[in-house]
Amino acid sequence: MSGFDEIVTFNSSATEVPQGLPLVIALSGFSDAGQLVPQLDHAILGEGGEMLVAQFTRDILYDYRARRPVAQFDGTEVIDVDMPELELSLVQSGSGKPFLYLHGYEPDFRWDAVVACIEEFIAEFSISSVTTFHAIPMPVPHTRPVQSSVSGNRDELRSRWSVWKPRTQIPASILHVLEFRLFEDTDNEIPFSSFVLLVPHYLADSELPTVLRAAIERLADATGIEIIDQGLAMRESEFLGKVAEQVDDSGDLSVLVEGLERRYDEYMASVARAQRQEVDMENLPTADEIAAEFESFLAAQSKENDSDK
Repeated sequence: MSGFDEIVTFNSSATEVPQGLPLVIALSGFSDAGQLVPQLDHAILGEGGEMLVAQFTRDILYDYRARRPVAQFDGTEVIDVDMPELELSLVQSGSGKPFLYLHGYEPDFRWDAVVACIEEFIAEFSISSVTTFHAIPMPVPHTRPVQSSVSGNRDELRSRWSVWKPRTQIPASILHVLEFRLFEDTDNEIPFSSFVLLVPHYLADSELPTVLRAAIERLADATGIEIIDQGLAMRESEFLGKVAEQVDDSGDLSVLVEGLERRYDEYMASVARAQRQEVDMENLPTADEIAAEFESFLAAQSKENDSDK
């Protein structure tokens, strides 16, 4: 991998990485509704024990002025600056199954080079499968299970987990580019699945424990990797309890949630019927409607980032 020395540095322990492991990818900086990525990072890396395999060069790939690192000031001096990292780690799951985890920031620059580097990882370590995650805001209620859209070449996962299959255009992430590049080569048969979790748009900025549970369930199904988060059930109960109180106290919010529940239930009933027979789906939410909701969210995030500069 000498051709990528400028953008990635390998740990000397990288030679100890077993061949044939799954690769899991979750990056911040694109769309992270429900704060899925930091929650997934904490669940996977929080207990320690991971081994750094490779680290990407931040000064080449990261735009500091677009996403400023956070400095900690104690009143008299700066005591820390939280600098972003993009790393490939070897992780041991709660069930003892090892896997590779690419985590950190989505690069601002050199996408082609980074994607080519990930492809080299896949070849170098004889990766057995690639599974990626991100989350987007959708007009769905928090009182129903978190659903997902799934792309890739694993029909069984799309059949089980993909309830929304749009034909639309959205702003691309580097993981979209990776998926496209992998399947430009028709001879590439590596199992690949990209899970897009659908988060209630009115909770998109909150740390939503239910979106983490949904990711953990899908990761286990796709790879056999079991992530154990002992406090997840309690966090879910506490969070949903607080949201329920706010809904009960707000007539407008109650009306919103009831409308979303009705639309969600109608949509899921139609999906269930469509799995048994072909049905007319013209009255369901359109891909353009969902894409508009997504683009509005991204625009709001961009304005928020600009205000922080």
